[in-house]
Amino acid sequence: MNYYDLLGVPSSATSAEIEQKIKEEYRKNQRRMNHADQAKRQAAERRAEQLMEAKRVLLDPAQRQAHDLRLSAAPTAGPTVVSTNDWLAEAAQRMEAGDYHGALYCANEARRGLGDGVAAAWRLMAQANGSLGNARQALFEAQRAVSLDPGEPEHHYLVGLAHTELEQWDAALQAFETVRRLDPSAEYATVESAEVLMRSGRGPAGLQLLESLYATATDPEFVGDALGFALTNAAEMVPAYREHDGYTVTSPAEIHQMRAYLSRARHVSTDPELHGQIDQMEQYLRDCEVRRLPPDAWIRSFGVVKVSGVIAVALALLCVCGNTTDEVGPAVIAGLLLVGYLAVLALVYAVSLEPQWKTNLKAWQFEQGQFGPWR
Repeated sequence: MNYYDLLGVPSSATSAEIEQKIKEEYRKNQRRMNHADQAKRQAAERRAEQLMEAKRVLLDPAQRQAHDLRLSAAPTAGPTVVSTNDWLAEAAQRMEAGDYHGALYCANEARRGLGDGVAAAWRLMAQANGSLGNARQALFEAQRAVSLDPGEPEHHYLVGLAHTELEQWDAALQAFETVRRLDPSAEYATVESAEVLMRSGRGPAGLQLLESLYATATDPEFVGDALGFALTNAAEMVPAYREHDGYTVTSPAEIHQMRAYLSRARHVSTDPELHGQIDQMEQYLRDCEVRRLPPDAWIRSFGVVKVSGVIAVALALLCVCGNTTDEVGPAVIAGLLLVGYLAVLALVYAVSLEPQWKTNLKAWQFEQGQFGPWR
């Protein structure tokens, strides 16, 4: 199997790009595992297995190199199809196998043979192009399928997915609403609507929709996983300091709010991969609360340390030079002064400790030019 085709990424994609694409595809597939059609649910389960295998192979340098060598050495095998109906069956099989280029080719051949009036051919073409990231083409093909068979929820679902990828939010919501009207049991369409709301800046409304669905879900495991993913994403959006590749926590309020989201996500979700992500995020929040010595601590405390050290040395010299009795030995006095100086150092250290989130805040403010690096 060509795992690049499975993910819809070029063979030159970086490990980070592949990992991100796998995460996106995994989340999309999770939402389809509650489809009303058993065959589609089984296809989603098979795709989940393929995604996990792609992750294992492509994120391991040695296995990826072996995979690339196999692809370069493998002969190009065209489909051996003799009838028009066989093209449709072959397209469906290749879709399930993750061969989207092959599925698109076969579905297009079926359309040519059967004419433009076959909704199944347009549907398969829309599925293949959608999986390959060709959202505009997929939208056109899905709309053709709808025009030929408007009573099929799957066709409207594909329209909604294409609109979502094109960030045409209102049109996507309308398509998913049509799916629910045609099939009131289509919980996957409600999940997609919630994602559209969250991606379009209406996160609270999306979470509320998922919470309402979860309370009455016929498949709470599926909806719970979708809600868990949404809550985890909401937690990642809490920090004010964000970059394209992550975020940095800079306040106790952010820690509190993120923990609330993550706790709820852990409660509703059973997905082991999501639980692993939650574990990592919660560990990061704990690290942000650990009190450490910030990089600027000794710079800020240098004056106190220097003055106390000078005083201690001066007093020690006076005691040694001016002592004329044996009541208290000079060494004892010098030792006491040294202990006092060490106590000052310990106090400076204890006072200088600060939680990691505060150090993060200073670094962020410095980057924003709000004040100097060590104030």
